Amino acid sequence: MVASYSSGLVALSVLIAILASYTALDLASRIAQSAGRATYYWLFGGAFSMGVGIWSMHFIGMLAFSLPIPLAYDVPITLASVLPAVAASGLALFNFSRRTVNLRTLSVSAVLMGGGIVAMHYTGMAAMRMQPPIRYDPALFSLSVVIAIVASAAALWIARFFLSAGLKAKEIGGKMGSAVVMGFAIAGMHYTGMAAANFAPDSVCLATQLGVDDNALGILVATATLVILVVTLMLSIFDARLAGQAQGMLAQLAAGNKELQESEYRLALALEASGLAVWDYDLVTGDVRLSRHWWPILGYEPSDVPLRIEAWEKLTHPDDVGLLKAKLAMHLKGAVPTLDAEYRMLAKSGEWRWIRTVGRVVERDAAGRALRATGTHGDITLRKEQEGRIARLSRIHALLSGVNSAIARIRDRGELLNEACRIAVEHGRFGFAWVGALDPATLDVTPATWAGEGSDALSRIKLSASNDTPQGQGKVGQAIRERRPVFSNDIGAEAGAGGPRREEALRLGFRSVIALPLFEGDTVAGSLAMYAKEPNFFNEEEVKLLTELARDISYALDHIAKEEKLNYLAYYDALTGAANRDLLNDRLAQALAQAHRSGEIVAVALLDLDQFKLVNESLGHEVGDQLLRMTAVRLRSCVRDSDTLARFAGDQFVLVLPGQTEALSASKVVTRISEAISTAPQIVEILQRALSSIAEPMTAGDRELRLTCSIGVSLYPQDGQDGEALLRNAGAALSRAKQLGRKNFQFYTAELNARIEERLSLRSSLRGALERDEFVLYYQPKTNLQTGQVSGAEALLRWNKPGEGMVSPGEIIPVLEETGLIIDVGRWAMEKAASEYRQWQAAHPQPPRIAVNVSQLQLAQKDFAAVVESILRDNECGSIGLDIEITESLIMQDLDATIPKLRAIREMGVKIAIDDFGTGYSSLSQLAKLPVDTLKIDQVFIRNMETSPDGMTIVTTIISLAHSLGLKVVAEGVETEGQNKILRLLKCNEIQGYLVSPPLPAERFKEWWDQFPAKQPARR
Repeated sequence: MVASYSSGLVALSVLIAILASYTALDLASRIAQSAGRATYYWLFGGAFSMGVGIWSMHFIGMLAFSLPIPLAYDVPITLASVLPAVAASGLALFNFSRRTVNLRTLSVSAVLMGGGIVAMHYTGMAAMRMQPPIRYDPALFSLSVVIAIVASAAALWIARFFLSAGLKAKEIGGKMGSAVVMGFAIAGMHYTGMAAANFAPDSVCLATQLGVDDNALGILVATATLVILVVTLMLSIFDARLAGQAQGMLAQLAAGNKELQESEYRLALALEASGLAVWDYDLVTGDVRLSRHWWPILGYEPSDVPLRIEAWEKLTHPDDVGLLKAKLAMHLKGAVPTLDAEYRMLAKSGEWRWIRTVGRVVERDAAGRALRATGTHGDITLRKEQEGRIARLSRIHALLSGVNSAIARIRDRGELLNEACRIAVEHGRFGFAWVGALDPATLDVTPATWAGEGSDALSRIKLSASNDTPQGQGKVGQAIRERRPVFSNDIGAEAGAGGPRREEALRLGFRSVIALPLFEGDTVAGSLAMYAKEPNFFNEEEVKLLTELARDISYALDHIAKEEKLNYLAYYDALTGAANRDLLNDRLAQALAQAHRSGEIVAVALLDLDQFKLVNESLGHEVGDQLLRMTAVRLRSCVRDSDTLARFAGDQFVLVLPGQTEALSASKVVTRISEAISTAPQIVEILQRALSSIAEPMTAGDRELRLTCSIGVSLYPQDGQDGEALLRNAGAALSRAKQLGRKNFQFYTAELNARIEERLSLRSSLRGALERDEFVLYYQPKTNLQTGQVSGAEALLRWNKPGEGMVSPGEIIPVLEETGLIIDVGRWAMEKAASEYRQWQAAHPQPPRIAVNVSQLQLAQKDFAAVVESILRDNECGSIGLDIEITESLIMQDLDATIPKLRAIREMGVKIAIDDFGTGYSSLSQLAKLPVDTLKIDQVFIRNMETSPDGMTIVTTIISLAHSLGLKVVAEGVETEGQNKILRLLKCNEIQGYLVSPPLPAERFKEWWDQFPAKQPARR
């Protein structure tokens, strides 16, 4: 039977063979460039595409073949024919995927592939199910087998060529030429096999009954094959492009790794030669390699430390591990080009050494993950210490500079200390700073100012500089006691020490503290304490600089104290602390200006200590100064904060009392005194407090003294419009208060002006009265109630003022005491009395004894006893004719100094009487100590004796008391016979008064005495 071929289908079959070959060659190159599972994927793809291509070429070629009978193909057999082609292609390519391929492998693979093609071809021929069966020409059949094996060998050799060609496999021209050769070789095998087939003339195709029509089969096979080949080829091309890019990257990476390895090698050689400590870290295994120069840095031997990254971390300071890991992670991610970190590592000696490590990743995988890093270690402990020293010095310099700047511009103590604390916190990097002020009396330390974290703790604790209390065991107390800086670099380690401040410091997180004593001159004034949260904050150098800081602050405090003292001395009295005249004038002017605006009253009180001059001269200025200081303290306690206390003169003080009441209209003024008392009750209250306070006993040394004061008050606006007028008028009121018996206060009235002028005139005239011999003595006799005889006489001073006559002692004695003239006048009185007694003695062998009053200033004189002795000796009157009288209040002022003088005088034969008894405040025990002979009852009690039961009781008590002590009693001021009778019944010893005789001049007294009924005086 004669066969024929369709030239179009023959050409299509050849084209499919070429396309299949090209696809297979391309896939073969993918196998060469793949690894892992991708190799198998591409191997399967190559086998499938090559097998299907050969199979499709065969059936397209079969479709090109035609016989004069209908032809069809059995479906199962047709599909089964694909398997030998695919299997043969897979086995061949699998063998060729090996790294080494020899002739034997090539031969075996060619036979397997050729056999598969032959099996596929003749299985496909069998799918026609010809009857009678097809007969094959042995020669052509054998030739087709040979062609299949040779074509397979050629195809495999070409595939191997591309497999080993590397980058040249990308050349499309060469690959296309090879595909054409392979395509024609496969087609040649097919058509040779077809030529070997012989069909009998009466042959019938049995597959037409159930098989697939050849046209349908052609369309199906062609379409499927083209789709498979095109898709496979596109995937191969796309993957080849990706693989090419990846290969390029790998090539670059390989080149980079090679360059890095070469650089690493050169670096390792250089580092080894330089002696640097080198480390190498395998990030995959965690192993660490260290050069021989690494070990001496920390003092370890290679056997001491495991070569693992974990051991390295254990040697790193806990505070630095996190930072080191963070920097390493940033470098591994590529965020920073190199690893550069500084941290502390534990040396074998137990100390922490500062290390600087510099390194970088030297190996990464294809995905860019770091595999290995290497670098160097260096000991930077010395550098860190120097940096720390520089940082400390910079910090302290900033602190010193800031504080010295504050010292230069600040003149206020509180502001300076507050600024020093602020600078210590802001520039000195201290967490808390505070200044404690020392109370020298109690040794308590009180917070004066502070800055930073911890001020609330100051209110919860009490500190002291005493070593005997728990509050004094801290650094502050120690620094004050020892007068030197005291510090601690680890507060927590000082268990059981530090006092309450230690617990508060630890609660706030402070670890270091220093306390610096602050001085004013040579006296510790307090302490500056500074706290830091870092341990070991202070070293010797820093302590020296902080000591200089404390000295600078102390110098400033001393300078401020001196300035304050100068300012204080400029405006305050140095002895009493009260305002001086300058400050008084300023405060008074301010008070008057304010009162003028508000319509208020301002009171000006001038206070004078009664008989202070006597105390000052008798006991000494030291005692006087002490009394003045105590007086100022007491007066200050009597006034308000808005009032002013000033020292005006020696023993005079001024009180300025502003803002007492609202202004008064003229219609409300009845009298100035009633106005002052009724509208300014606060003034009266303050003055009464002042009088009572001064009258309280004062202790000076080992003496208890009692003082009184007199006060004069003037009011603005009625008594003056300026300070000078108010002070002048207050002085006038003071003089009036003294005239009224002292120990009281008087308000100024207009009538006082005339009296003051008169008193000033009297004072001026009295100064020359002694030289002009204007003083005379009057004598008032005393009689014995039992015998009626004259028992003595009291000498009373009179002033025969030219042009005016005799001036009573009540007017001149206060002026003489104020001016101090009483000392000279009193001595003159004793000398005059002694002289006249001597004259009387010449005329009569036993004249009456003469008693002379002694003033406070006279008795206060240290040589008073010697003066009396001198007068007695000079007048040759012996010791039997002169007596002295001293008032009760005077004799009780300073018993310790008075009693020795009185004893000395009494030993001279001079009798001593206590005058005005009952008006003072002597006790029975005090009275028993006094070396006296007589008590004289004050005339006030005698005058009230007949009309007042109390008066009678007082007189009776005094007489009984005197007799119990063995003393005589003289009643003064006896003017009626009734008084005389009562006193006789009460067994009073003597009387004196107008009932007996008024005071008489010396000549008249002698005449009176000569004419007195009982001419002889009582026996002594």
